[in-house]
Amino acid sequence: MKRNLTPVWLLAILFIAPNFLNAQTFSDDFEGYNVGDYIGANSSNWTTWSGTTGGA
Repeated sequence: MKRNLTPVWLLAILFIAPNFLNAQTFSDDFEGYNVGDYIGANSSNWTTWSGTTGGA
């Protein structure tokens, strides 16, 4: 007797696979910043590698 595993794989693809394939989305309105602003200081979403806000 041969067992058909197609329904099991179908369930795995439909319910488990999307959890691994979800994309992270991020958007920021760069037009909302003024020219010369340090983005790391004005937004909680951005930072610099050193953790400082910037300088000359």
